[in-house]
Amino acid sequence: MVEMMRFANYDLRHMVAWDYQDPNFIEIRYENLIADEIGEFRRLFRHFGFSQVAIETSLGLARVFSFERQAHRKIGQVQTGAHLRCGLTGQWRNVFGNRHRRLAKELLGTALIKLGYESSLDWT
Repeated sequence: MVEMMRFANYDLRHMVAWDYQDPNFIEIRYENLIADEIGEFRRLFRHFGFSQVAIETSLGLARVFSFERQAHRKIGQVQTGAHLRCGLTGQWRNVFGNRHRRLAKELLGTALIKLGYESSLDWT
């Protein structure tokens, strides 16, 4: 709950205020990265003008630091207590209790709508 408060008071404020139309930057959502890690990194490297050789070299480095290589298990395999718990998106639904859900809705609710993660405050 402390981490949610810290996130809402700093990181989330910046995420909501960010100019997502600035062509100098590229945004990569975690859920897109998990769904297509190599494709998203390729898109990132192309955006910043990497040569084809540099893209392939960089993709090799990305593979070295992938969830599976770092956690020594497949995405979706849960290791409770580990910093890299399971790699899947939306895990809060499995681990939040009612107090966590209420606080999340209070702190994050409207921002999640603005960022496109929810369509209303009716989520829990």
